[in-house]
Amino acid sequence: MQGLEGELTAVTRELQSKTREHLGEVVLLKEVLSAESERLAILEKASEAKYVSMVEGWIPEAKVEPAMLHLKEAIDIVFIDVRQAAESEDPPTKLNNLRPLRPFEVVVGLFGIPKYGEWDPTPLIAYSFAVFFGLMLGDVIYALGLILAAKFILPSFTDDPESDGFRLFQRLIYTSSVVGLIVGLATGTYLGDFSEQFLGVSSERLAIVGA
Repeated sequence: MQGLEGELTAVTRELQSKTREHLGEVVLLKEVLSAESERLAILEKASEAKYVSMVEGWIPEAKVEPAMLHLKEAIDIVFIDVRQAAESEDPPTKLNNLRPLRPFEVVVGLFGIPKYGEWDPTPLIAYSFAVFFGLMLGDVIYALGLILAAKFILPSFTDDPESDGFRLFQRLIYTSSVVGLIVGLATGTYLGDFSEQFLGVSSERLAIVGA
């Protein structure tokens, strides 16, 4: 008996050691088996149901878990199978940029959204578009006019002023107009040469940055 107890203890310790050594694989296998068991249970119940619905689509990786939890809470019997896109498939592109850069995704969309896995030009567009727009505008009054128009007038020309797309477009105008405002202040430009033509004050005297 003592010999058997000793062997049993040794085997138990070895199993514990192997389990700790391959804990990650054990957990992964458990999840796989659990998912397969759930799938088979759903299929068994589905075979008894009168109607079965199947929905297939794409979802960002960051939203997979919340979506699964929401579906399982909303639907009594549901099976969810999540997998990575195959090389032969062409999934849609969802741009993922820092909050200050997101308005410039509107400009990228005008030229064409890059395909899944391709380089996202939004950061480059953000800096170049805002700077060149500001340099071309370069007028304090015009810039303020654009900001006010985007804030108070533009919403009346859209069906949904609260939509994400419109909000991004507004922020695009704000950002680019602020650059134009800064350039206008630096060069002393107010309605073009209005101050010089009608007030006799040259733009050099109004400029923040001296020539």
